[in-house]
Amino acid sequence: MNLSADKIGPFTEGRVQIVTPEDGGECHFAITGHTHQKMTDGAVPAYADHPVAAKVGPPSARLCEIPVKVMFDQVNHNLFTRYEAWSPGVPDMPVCIGDGAIANAVNVSTGQRHAHVCKGPALCRLILDNNLNCSISVRMPVLVQGVPLELRSNAVNTLAALTAKLTELRARFGGLRHLSLKLRIWEKSTRASSYRRFGCATIDLEADAERAEVCESTDDRNDGYGGAMQRAWAATFVPSAADMRPEPALCLSVPAAGPRLSAVPERAALAHGDSTSMFATPLRAALDSCHIFEAYPGSQVKSIMTTDGVRQ
Repeated sequence: MNLSADKIGPFTEGRVQIVTPEDGGECHFAITGHTHQKMTDGAVPAYADHPVAAKVGPPSARLCEIPVKVMFDQVNHNLFTRYEAWSPGVPDMPVCIGDGAIANAVNVSTGQRHAHVCKGPALCRLILDNNLNCSISVRMPVLVQGVPLELRSNAVNTLAALTAKLTELRARFGGLRHLSLKLRIWEKSTRASSYRRFGCATIDLEADAERAEVCESTDDRNDGYGGAMQRAWAATFVPSAADMRPEPALCLSVPAAGPRLSAVPERAALAHGDSTSMFATPLRAALDSCHIFEAYPGSQVKSIMTTDGVRQ
């Protein structure tokens, strides 16, 4: 952790999370603080509700809408996103962070970091070859009745919905901070979810905010918004710089006599870095005695990092 770097970010008293019940019940929001419930039977306790949750709705109610205000007028100032890869043996931090173009992986035993191409969890060889769990992390600071909270999600559909709606609202009203908004649950199912529905979040105007004053330059802003959508659509058919760059085949090489990685049990356990999961051997032990290798297509495999962090 670089203590000399600027630590600038919105303070939050808790989080807003999307709950998808395993029994097929209604998806809803949960507003929690930073403290846990009382531990029972040695199980990892859930986070306790934040006091503001009782002001938004009755305790027995499942929240599908939450009145909010955002802190900034620029869309990209309100949304913080990145890919995070977690291992069961390293519960305190992700072992790799990326933005879809460049990623940084860390050797936990030495603290050495290595930059490599980031292609997302579906195509990343580091993730696929080492049975790591990588997903997108979406965070958005909001005010709920004046209390600073943070919406958290691991759904790319939430990111797409929030980006689209905030961009549309800013184009229509010339800003975002002055608007009365509401977070709203919407549900989706995909092939990746085995056609089971799951919860996502979007953001809308409050019903009584439909009369919000429209900015004089709304027409120009809407034209700019339409042009941005058109460019974004065209860009989906053009390879990015990361796609065209040869991807190193990164892998964690474990000695034959050393520990071996188990198969991944559940994504949910990995997403929270659960060190009490079904993994027989933590990845930390494997990282303590591994090499990281890099190989470009058609080239000789070469060791670039040993356990002492020396590049070879």
